[in-house]
Amino acid sequence: MHLSNPCRFTLVTLFLIAPVSLAAQSLGLFGDPGATTCPNVPLVTPTRMYVVATLFPNACSGITGAEFRLEDLPTAAESWFYFVDSPAGVPPIPGDIFGEGMAVSFASCMTSETGVVPLIGITVLALTPATDRVVRVAGRRTTEGQPLRVPKLVLCDAPVYTAITALGLESRLNPSGAFGWCPCQGLPCFFSCPPVAVEATTWTHVKQLFD
Repeated sequence: MHLSNPCRFTLVTLFLIAPVSLAAQSLGLFGDPGATTCPNVPLVTPTRMYVVATLFPNACSGITGAEFRLEDLPTAAESWFYFVDSPAGVPPIPGDIFGEGMAVSFASCMTSETGVVPLIGITVLALTPATDRVVRVAGRRTTEGQPLRVPKLVLCDAPVYTAITALGLESRLNPSGAFGWCPCQGLPCFFSCPPVAVEATTWTHVKQLFD
């Protein structure tokens, strides 16, 4: 089988050495909840972006939470403004997705036959242009002086709720010129996962993993 991922990894040099299998669970920033387009934000037009988790292969049984943050998006000082909203039925999300990061918890096990699960939606209003901006999903920050964490997904294996690491993907915001083609547009981005049974859980159980 062949797998083509829509966005680059931080270790982009791997692509210059040899073909690399990208069959690993990941978190990325996309222009739609199905992870089929890269983010494109026109000027003075409220636009939606999504942080989406890829479940294949180790999280195909479903997830009940995630931990991550976003790096290198244009800031308010550049006249870019964001409103982050959690999925329906999910408690308000603590933390700052652009700062120390945040943890997302679902009320039930989230699975997907397409192999992707949207974690949050972000409405963006851009008042200044930004092209070819590389943005990335990273792990939550730790205390000062400690190494940065990597993104994590929480499995549905109650009562353990195992936290596993995930790849943080890079994507190019508003690509132009030589970077005008986004490989995930209109293409299947990931391997699919088989359907599985749903298990109930609670925010309290998952939150303990991130404290």
